[in-house]
Amino acid sequence: MIKPLLVAAITAASICTTYAQNYKQSGTSAKECAPDNVEFVSAEGDYNKDGVKDLVIALKNSLEFYSFGFYVGNTNGKYSLSKTYDMTLSDNIQLSINDKGVIRIQNNISDGFDVFLFRYQDGELILIGGKEDRHKRSHYDISYNYLTGKMIRTNGEGAAKKSETKDMPELPKLKFGWFPLEYEKLTYLTDTEYGTLDKETITAYGIYKLMQHHNIIWYHHDWANVRLEKDKPGTWSAEDIHEKPYCYNHDSNVTIKKLNDGTYSITEEEYHQDRGYEAEINEDMSNLEEVMENWEYENYERKSLWIFNDGQIVEKECNTETKKE
Repeated sequence: MIKPLLVAAITAASICTTYAQNYKQSGTSAKECAPDNVEFVSAEGDYNKDGVKDLVIALKNSLEFYSFGFYVGNTNGKYSLSKTYDMTLSDNIQLSINDKGVIRIQNNISDGFDVFLFRYQDGELILIGGKEDRHKRSHYDISYNYLTGKMIRTNGEGAAKKSETKDMPELPKLKFGWFPLEYEKLTYLTDTEYGTLDKETITAYGIYKLMQHHNIIWYHHDWANVRLEKDKPGTWSAEDIHEKPYCYNHDSNVTIKKLNDGTYSITEEEYHQDRGYEAEINEDMSNLEEVMENWEYENYERKSLWIFNDGQIVEKECNTETKKE
């Protein structure tokens, strides 16, 4: 038996992979480069600063954006596919590239928007700044400058606005595709409640949050705010134990390990106990004896393995669930 939640996770991962594979290798326009019959937004500009216009495409389905394609421009007028990334976002984003080659991604959400600014350097797209705007309901915004290490929080509206500048901790290079583009999932970067994290742990956290963001691992890891712990150099883990009366016990352990080739393995081991029989007990316990005659817990276990390589999550072991006798 595979729970519906797992099927949804598998489907989401499959959509990401399909879109990434369907990017055209080259073309003279965004329409020629994007997969057929898929909605997209795009921006043109010289992001690699070689004097030739480049192209960025974000693909979407009816609910969410699932991937980005980065194309480099050629002197013959064609764009060539450079890299693709699976990146779940809202269904309403904006893309632009300014005259300095900075890629601007705006993710519009219910309470405002998130802005992420990336610059191409040494063959990689690096986060250099951004803004977390929450002026629809929460009435604040935070501007981030990852080059200077400063963040400015502004509270209030109009004449009542007040701003405060703070130092951010020392961070590693935040590469595109290594973390979700949603500031509410990036609190580990600046929130002192997480303590002082070393650079390798910050990178591992980005991968962990990315897995949550794509709904690839057990969803409770996300909203329960489970913390990632460093077990030893190059290895991190997070465990969620979720108990729900009359339904199930669920234990999920995620382990992230940095491999010698610079990639990361992500393993999730799950144990699930179906306690559906308990729901048949009357509130006054009058039928307890009758139900207990057929009492039987069904136990399931599941193990999944992924490899994270330069912003791409590749499934290595199928998401299957096995009933334990």
